[in-house]
Amino acid sequence: MSDVGWARRTGSWFLLVVLALLVLVGCDLSRPDASSRGLLTRSNQEDQAEMTAIVGGTLELDPDRGCVLLDGKPVVWPAGTTVTTDPPELHLPGDLTASAGDMISGAGGEVASATVRDSSMRVDGDVTTALSCAPSESQVLVFWARDGDMQVSRVGSGDRLAWASELGRASEVRDGLLALKVERAARRSGARALEVTVLALSDGRRVPAVTLEAADPASYMKHQLRGFLERIGYFKPTALAYVELRDEHDRFAWSAGRFANGGMVHPRPDLDQCSPIVHSQLALAKPPPCPAD
Repeated sequence: MSDVGWARRTGSWFLLVVLALLVLVGCDLSRPDASSRGLLTRSNQEDQAEMTAIVGGTLELDPDRGCVLLDGKPVVWPAGTTVTTDPPELHLPGDLTASAGDMISGAGGEVASATVRDSSMRVDGDVTTALSCAPSESQVLVFWARDGDMQVSRVGSGDRLAWASELGRASEVRDGLLALKVERAARRSGARALEVTVLALSDGRRVPAVTLEAADPASYMKHQLRGFLERIGYFKPTALAYVELRDEHDRFAWSAGRFANGGMVHPRPDLDQCSPIVHSQLALAKPPPCPAD
């Protein structure tokens, strides 16, 4: 066989391989991502009259099954809403992020599932998968809120609820001076105070419950967290307080609380050795070293 013939045949095989790869890629792209398979969003071309009631509920998020529900009901979300699997989160227009258990509310209404199923409402997404996550007679929530009109309320973590149960009777109050002190301490330490709640006890004491955010939780825990705790008086003998640290993706990193008869500390397992507060653990347990220098 001549060199020319071999070159032509090689070129033909190369073209066939390229075409086959393009077909495979095209087929793969045509399938919806598992994380958004059951996510329903309003079509940008939707022209029906807007709904103005306030609707909402607790987010139930299972992107692996394609279920994105509020209080067990399917939802038609605003256009532009997305779901991620790592971490499992719902991202709403207006730069809002929600995790399972969070409360979401906004302007909208409820419609029968048949209204969504028979395409009388323009909806983008896999309707069959989304509606199969709830009973057939379930109503469907529809959000009409525009950017900035929706609200996401983060539900207190289990650690915070356990700490609060040790305080006895307490009520949430406004205390601008204490909140400002905590926020300033957070900034000085290099973190951001996502939430500062002040609780008033029956004996008149004011107790801060703080949620911090740090871009690098390991480094912050190892080098700056103790300074923050000292600035808010956490280590004083009679101190009462709760502090929770999360990363910039809203993932839990560490928590600690002081109450009358003791305290608690809960680091994420991979950050155990970064904690500025030593805690007891099983003798056989050997946590990994802190990943921060």
